[in-house]
Amino acid sequence: MLTNECLFPAKTGGRDLQNLSGVQRSDIILQIADLLSAKRADILSANEVDLNSVEEKNVSSSMIDRLKLTDSKIESLVTGQFISSVL
Repeated sequence: MLTNECLFPAKTGGRDLQNLSGVQRSDIILQIADLLSAKRADILSANEVDLNSVEEKNVSSSMIDRLKLTDSKIESLVTGQFISSVL
């Protein structure tokens, strides 16, 4: 997929979010948190596959560390300050 093809839905989605009320945006964030929690194992598994492919391309270890997801990183997304700050 070309970069422009990836960016267009994000751009239009951002406009759609601007038109929602604060309550609606908060509800969406809570739904995302629930999905992150429910799909945690799938996310970690996919991240491991991605990390393996990146390691084969001689990416620096510091970059790999930033890309690596852990259970605690996902948990912080689900319950962290980001969620509570938008509610």
